[in-house]
Amino acid sequence: EAMRQRSRASPVPKSTAPASSSGPSRAGTAAVVILGVVACVCLGFSAVAWRNGAVQGSPSKPVAGISTKLSAAKAFASAAKSEGIPSTSRASSESAAKSNVRGDSPLVSRRDVAVGVPVSAGLAAVAGKVKAEEGSGGIFNVEFEVQLTADKTDKFVIEVHPEWAPHGAEQFKKLVNDGFYDDCRFFRVVEGFVVQWGINGDPEVNKKYKKAIQDDPVKTSNERGTLTFATSGKNSRTTQLFINFGDNTFLDRLGFSPIGKVVGDGMKIVDSIYDRYGEGAPNGSGPDQGRIQRSGNAYLEKNYPKLSYIKTARVA
Repeated sequence: EAMRQRSRASPVPKSTAPASSSGPSRAGTAAVVILGVVACVCLGFSAVAWRNGAVQGSPSKPVAGISTKLSAAKAFASAAKSEGIPSTSRASSESAAKSNVRGDSPLVSRRDVAVGVPVSAGLAAVAGKVKAEEGSGGIFNVEFEVQLTADKTDKFVIEVHPEWAPHGAEQFKKLVNDGFYDDCRFFRVVEGFVVQWGINGDPEVNKKYKKAIQDDPVKTSNERGTLTFATSGKNSRTTQLFINFGDNTFLDRLGFSPIGKVVGDGMKIVDSIYDRYGEGAPNGSGPDQGRIQRSGNAYLEKNYPKLSYIKTARVA
């Protein structure tokens, strides 16, 4: 009896071992999620590189006037298109599945979804950026066909950079598309300095283009071969342009903002423009701009018949 009483009176000792958990801790869950995300991303990039044959290593040759960065972006966008990767998921439609070069089954595996979602989103973003750049102010080329002498014609190309001077680039493109520069004379040709043009041969046409545009900040220097609008003061640019024969960097601090540059061997052609008349009036014996404005090419053909001129200027 005494033994039974002592047994009932003695409390059972509490266990000192940690309680068993019914599931992983929060830290463990976070680690698993992070590792899973990293694995999916790595798998995605590896699979795309394997499928595309390492497209990054051999981008297509850039077209003249398109930056290497833009060409690389186009290569990625092209890869996305050829793989049939839509903007959201590889499983969006049967046609997308059929465009897959590895097969035409409409069924999409879990691995395809894991690869397609992160990678296609990146490629779609790059493709969208390329489209935006091309559609709203991307780099473009303008080809000039020029009559250098009575029996010699040639061509040169100017690569226009809207990011250098957006207002100037837009104005230039509009004038080119309007055919404004066709038959315009290079009326001011100063050796070692600039060749200038931009007064139409028809005075009535000139009257339609008197509205000036806003200035652009100078973002690149007036180096040899750059194309720049002429100006007579703040916000006064209209139609006249010049190409720098030399590095006229002093023009930068005067507010002359280049919009493009002659590319390839084009400066060989520009250097061949007739320059014997020299600086224009009143500082030289060359053409008077006021008289060109009033009388057009009739004045120039009579008094300066050897001037080189633009036959056509077209966006290439």
